Amino acid sequence: MKSFVLDVFTILVLFRSCNTSKKMTHKNSNDQSPEMNITKEPVSIENTKWKLVTLMANDVRGENAFVTFSSKDNEVFGKGRCNKFNGIYQLKEGYQIKLSKMATTLMACADMEVESQFMEVLENVDNYSLNGNTMTLNKARMVPLAIFEAVEID
Repeated sequence: MKSFVLDVFTILVLFRSCNTSKKMTHKNSNDQSPEMNITKEPVSIENTKWKLVTLMANDVRGENAFVTFSSKDNEVFGKGRCNKFNGIYQLKEGYQIKLSKMATTLMACADMEVESQFMEVLENVDNYSLNGNTMTLNKARMVPLAIFEAVEID
């Protein structure tokens, strides 16, 4: 089992390192939303718009999902594939995070798999890490559940 977890982690690290050389902006031709430009400066978890790029080891850049942790009132808000969400977050010592009171709009969309997984991740994370303009949300010491890149706020 440890070998399997190590193999999965190694594959994710290699996958992530291969993706860093890609162009730093993305626009999905099927989406009408504006382009999200990746920032190049190191950022804080708070007051930064975090674009979801990897979810459960799958590339989801085209979904335009994001999350923002506002230091004013400790509010977390964002958008999945088509629904908006909000709630409360609490940061604790040692990069611990707790999200609660999560609520979402209930628009029916053609494909809800990514959005459902995204909301499940937000409900289950207990820690995060920051590396430059990249943030990961994690559960315990497992492989990252979600990887985000900081983007310029519209």
